[in-house]
Amino acid sequence: MRFRPAILAIAAYILLTGTTNAPAKADALTEDEDGYVQVSLAAIERWERLLYDEAADLSTVDADAVALSLLEGLTRLYEVTRLPAAREHILRLLDAYDVPTRYGFSADGMLAASVVRLELKRPVFQPYSIFLVNVENRSGVNLQVSDWRFAIALTDKSALRPEYLARTHPLHEALKNQLGSFRPPEILRAGSIASFKLVFAQEKLTPDKTRYFRIDLNECRIVVKFYEHLG
Repeated sequence: MRFRPAILAIAAYILLTGTTNAPAKADALTEDEDGYVQVSLAAIERWERLLYDEAADLSTVDADAVALSLLEGLTRLYEVTRLPAAREHILRLLDAYDVPTRYGFSADGMLAASVVRLELKRPVFQPYSIFLVNVENRSGVNLQVSDWRFAIALTDKSALRPEYLARTHPLHEALKNQLGSFRPPEILRAGSIASFKLVFAQEKLTPDKTRYFRIDLNECRIVVKFYEHLG
């Protein structure tokens, strides 16, 4: 039987809260959410059972990978499906597990992003933080990007923009053979993921120091939020 979007929203709310007090905005779900919610509900229940049930056998699974999948699924439920109950599950996961990768979505869910800080050991990199950024185009059309903008907001209320790796930059020599990987693409291909890196002039920008990572491409915006630091 094919469940309607409103029924799926109610099912999701019940799954995440354990109550039947479903949100009034259940009917606002679009047809696009139908398939995603159907698949995600069972997966989230399974992942949470694996991570939190003391009787669960984690010997045959990668708990870190399960935590990442759970965080991505819950983040999309909260940011795209607009299910308020998902936020508490996000906070529970971040309190229980050290999850270095974080996720964010455009309002319509057609663009998804993840960011993670890379651990680089060479001394030349110590004053900096380098992030791997993945941006996925989940739509069926190519997206021409004429304007990329990035910023990272920190828990001390400061904000940083990425460094431009000009020839005079202290990292230019160390990265001269990889400069192409530090340039976001001009076209986001349909159904594909674009990966690139960004450099920020502050060391050890770990999750405990980060509030959000903002990605603007043309008129679209993705905010990768570190929910444990957001009220």
